Amino acid sequence: MRLLKFHQREFVSPARAHKARNIITAIVLATMIPAAIMTFNIVERSIFGRDIKQFVSKELTQDGTQILSSTPDRSTHTLHVVAVGREISPAKRDTAQSRMQFYDLEHYRLNIIQGTQTDSLLKLGRLSHTIHDNNQKLQSQLAQIAALQQRLAGYTRYETLSADVSQEVKALYPNVESIGLSPMSIASTDTLAPQSVVVALVQTGNAGRLTATDHHRLQQWLQARTQADSLIVIEH
Repeated sequence: MRLLKFHQREFVSPARAHKARNIITAIVLATMIPAAIMTFNIVERSIFGRDIKQFVSKELTQDGTQILSSTPDRSTHTLHVVAVGREISPAKRDTAQSRMQFYDLEHYRLNIIQGTQTDSLLKLGRLSHTIHDNNQKLQSQLAQIAALQQRLAGYTRYETLSADVSQEVKALYPNVESIGLSPMSIASTDTLAPQSVVVALVQTGNAGRLTATDHHRLQQWLQARTQADSLIVIEH
């Protein structure tokens, strides 16, 4: 207040003047102490960060290696350094650990995460993802192939069965000149799900059509012979 030439207030009572000076002093100290502590912490962190930067630059930098980060863990007193490129040898790492004391880091342990480890984990993760995708595609393709093979087996089965049945049905029904069997899906106009049936195409020709009784018996015999759930006989 004297330096700024403010008018100094006069107190009649010396006790009141002393009390006022104590209050002012307390206010000043309450304001300055936190600011001083904050300033000290900022300076200390700045010096600590500079020491780490100098340590990494002088002790760990080498051709072919890039330091990505250097992070101190104050709770475990560990300095984590992530590097990629040419591997930092164990001998260089041990030498760097022994020289940490010259950078005021003697209470810290050096932990170097090599690029070979991180790259391998990244590549392994990508490879696992690719293998998973390929397996899913392979399973889907195998399911499609199995479905196609099943359908093909059904068609070829009925082709072979038609040849066998044609010889047998001739002895039972002389009017039948030829017969063909084929699986078919029939969709009704009033239902959504199609019905799977076996169609028997029977040709009687000039021998005359089958009677209703023979037609029914032939349908029953063919259904049992082919082991079909549903079978339709069509004459032409």
